Amino acid sequence: MVCISVIKRKFEIDRVILRKMRALVVVFAFIFSTVLTTVSAQPGDCWLPPMIGPCSEATQKFYYSRFTGDCEMFIYSGCHGNANNFDTVEECRDTCLVK
Repeated sequence: MVCISVIKRKFEIDRVILRKMRALVVVFAFIFSTVLTTVSAQPGDCWLPPMIGPCSEATQKFYYSRFTGDCEMFIYSGCHGNANNFDTVEECRDTCLVK
């Protein structure tokens, strides 16, 4: 009887652990899919840092800031920039913000 009681108790504990593990898997799967969707929905160029460049022109441009999660204004020198460089805040948001 003791042996059967121990086995039965172990089975109940295993069932509880399995339920908790399933719940954790669901939570982690949701978090992972949310993060993956957010990251993959933004074009890679939007993750580039703003490049002001060495030239002497001073033009107002916009870049996507991964730190603020929005498009920010910067002064562009007119040369040696990168693709994270937009003429308007609307163009930046249309390209880089997750919809």
